[in-house]
Amino acid sequence: MRRTTTRVGAQREFECLFRDGAATGLTDRELLDRFTTCSDQAGDLAFTTLVARHGPMVWSVCRRMLRNTADAEDAFQATFLVLVRKAGEIRLTASLGPWLHGVSVRVARRVRGSGSRPAFVELDEAIVESRAELGPRSDWDVRFTIDEALER
Repeated sequence: MRRTTTRVGAQREFECLFRDGAATGLTDRELLDRFTTCSDQAGDLAFTTLVARHGPMVWSVCRRMLRNTADAEDAFQATFLVLVRKAGEIRLTASLGPWLHGVSVRVARRVRGSGSRPAFVELDEAIVESRAELGPRSDWDVRFTIDEALER
């Protein structure tokens, strides 16, 4: 009897593999549809793929807008919680990237405005000097300005 259970479990895994295939080959729309309609491994795999695909961009936005790593982690997680909550309502044609970018900017702005960071942060002199060497328009400033402009 145990052998049958193992065979059934293996059969389900093979069915999932062939049905879901390489989830990374699916479009964001297909992954989002699969996430909203499947409550099994297929839905989990679809969400995991979306996080793997767009997580680095969301993380970089959160890190640029929030210098505090803990705040950036909170904003990152909150962005994907918004995705989970609104997954069935999102209208997209191709990529989920622009939608997630907008959500991550708004979430990071809210975290920044909530005062979760200390009001006064003592900076190391070496950091201040290295920042001054970058000049007034460092890469960080430019990326932050782009994030703000895209959000508008």
